[in-house]
Amino acid sequence: MKMFCPMCEEEREVRPVTSVKVKVRGEEFDVPVELYECTVCGERFDTPDNSQDELKEAYKLYREKHGYMQPEEIRALREKYGLNQTELANLLGWSVATLSRYENGALQDSTHDRVLKSLRDPSFLLNLLEENPDVLDQERRKELRQRLKEIIKKEEYARQIDKLVKSGNSIKIIEVIKYIANFCKLNKTKLNKILFYCDFTHFKEYGVSITELQYIHLPYGPCPEAYEAILSILDEANIIQRDYEVLGVSQENEDLIVEEKIKALSAVNMEVFSETELKVLQKVVSKLGPMTARELSEISHREAGYKETSNKEVIPYDYASKLKVSF
Repeated sequence: MKMFCPMCEEEREVRPVTSVKVKVRGEEFDVPVELYECTVCGERFDTPDNSQDELKEAYKLYREKHGYMQPEEIRALREKYGLNQTELANLLGWSVATLSRYENGALQDSTHDRVLKSLRDPSFLLNLLEENPDVLDQERRKELRQRLKEIIKKEEYARQIDKLVKSGNSIKIIEVIKYIANFCKLNKTKLNKILFYCDFTHFKEYGVSITELQYIHLPYGPCPEAYEAILSILDEANIIQRDYEVLGVSQENEDLIVEEKIKALSAVNMEVFSETELKVLQKVVSKLGPMTARELSEISHREAGYKETSNKEVIPYDYASKLKVSF
């Protein structure tokens, strides 16, 4: 192919260059590029609309090899804690320029990287806040302390959920339950069925579930494993609230008929969901939300994954392709 060579100042035959070697701290890395090499003068050049930065890409490869934090993770952690660059830099005892450079792609040294990794634990930041009382004003310190304590509590409950389930993304589990509870009038049976359809529908369309939970064949339909324990943890954490309403008295044995109601106590963190996950959540909840627990139980009993498994057996995600309910 021919392109204009800036060195020869005329069109020349060129060959594509797909990688270049870049040295970082004495180590050589093959960095993918989109360059062209003139077959006459050997000059390498890119196109005007190419904005690649080979050094930044080499830094990224260096971080991956040595387990350093990437700029996007540093920035995401700071934003998770609700801090601006000045506040976090002051708490760490760094200049704002240093933190800004790391967030924008500069390569940190090993000492600074160890400190940055410590930020993954909100307790580390809480300790910094207590040890440096003059860094933030009193009102801001109070606000940040409360936020960190809430994050610590939430992550502890997420760890408890991780111990309960054989597979599953605890953060997604919490946020999906909150999402459903925010948009539906729920009891336990209804929640379990909507969770099932959210996960199996996403698996059917995209090859992976949202929460990664396993579902079990139980008498009232498919249910996530350890669902009762999960709900108890979330209730204890004040993430959800479980109330009980007396609907009447059974004519058969005069027992009280009690219905459980589940509601979310906080807003959903939508940032944990991908675009496809949100799309599936929206359409499943929109269609199934108005239905009763009895109706949802009945339709879930007609699914092949339920009909072809026995009580307490795991329902494989392979059955997602056979879902009868479409969205």
